[in-house]
Amino acid sequence: MTERLLIKALSGGKNTKILTLNGKKMTKMPSALGKLPGLKTLVLQNNLIP
Repeated sequence: MTERLLIKALSGGKNTKILTLNGKKMTKMPSALGKLPGLKTLVLQNNLIP
């Protein structure tokens, strides 16, 4: 995986957030992260949250 990820997982998995550090959008979710329930993905690009 070429993207550098900052992952913070809390108990229950409902507050799990994935931040891309290089500003690229994630096109494919890692299989391990896809199994987490209540996964939330935030893509930060140009300091904006879409």
